[in-house]
Amino acid sequence: MALKRKLSTSTLRDLVEEQTNPVKEPQNSPLDLANRRVKIIATLGPACWDDDKLDALLRVGVNIFRLNSAHRRDGQFEALVPRVRAAAERVLGREGANKVKVMADLQGVKYRCAEVDAAFPDGVPLAAGETVTLALASEADKEAVCKKGHIVLARTRDQIDMVTSLEEDMKLLLDDATMRLRVVKVDTPESKTCKVEVGGNLKPRKGINVPGLDRKGPGLTDKDMEDLECLLNCGVDIIAMSFVEKPADVEEVREAMKKMRPAADAVFPKVFAKIEKPQAITNIDDILK
Repeated sequence: MALKRKLSTSTLRDLVEEQTNPVKEPQNSPLDLANRRVKIIATLGPACWDDDKLDALLRVGVNIFRLNSAHRRDGQFEALVPRVRAAAERVLGREGANKVKVMADLQGVKYRCAEVDAAFPDGVPLAAGETVTLALASEADKEAVCKKGHIVLARTRDQIDMVTSLEEDMKLLLDDATMRLRVVKVDTPESKTCKVEVGGNLKPRKGINVPGLDRKGPGLTDKDMEDLECLLNCGVDIIAMSFVEKPADVEEVREAMKKMRPAADAVFPKVFAKIEKPQAITNIDDILK
């Protein structure tokens, strides 16, 4: 069914009804919605993490509250998780509150361009059909910025792995796939010539995705490890791993948790694999095992 209406908390209840129970039931309490197989996930942010907003979200059937570790600040999650637990018990009662879960994302390996030359306040223009150089910042100039005809990436472990793995005809999607490049020449391991297939203005620190890249390095970054320690301390119910490509990425999270909590009676969150890359589709059966 094509959904053409704008979603809001006031329409979530009706949407869940239509998708999971064509014949409407006379009762439709928050606990009824908590028992449904279709789940609603709400990402927590400043606009909705006050107690009254949490209560309202629970009343329209939110089942899982998501924390985005990419934006984590010290002490923030430690305060939010107890607040969610208290809201769930307040709205659903002690038994119903057990059905409400807290999930947190690990951001995983992400690639980003460097800062942009101040001469381009609206971003470096990339015109369809032109060629540009995509390269790692040099050891001598680690603060290099993106300029006309030249896209720079900082020298991090993951970005060195990505750039040196690029081959001819590989495509790169920039800024949530609003722009697209294709590698036309491998100049050196750390520098590639690319043709702009879909243009736009490249702004500072925008993401780069390489659909055909088989990542060589680990799936967890240093930040992920810091976030994971925090999430275990907070007692979240689910860890969602971003950009999973293969079963080893999920196992890496489980092994990291065991090292952080080596006690024989330690209880760990469930691990969810976020299916966002073509490699994950190829390996889906093994990931699900």
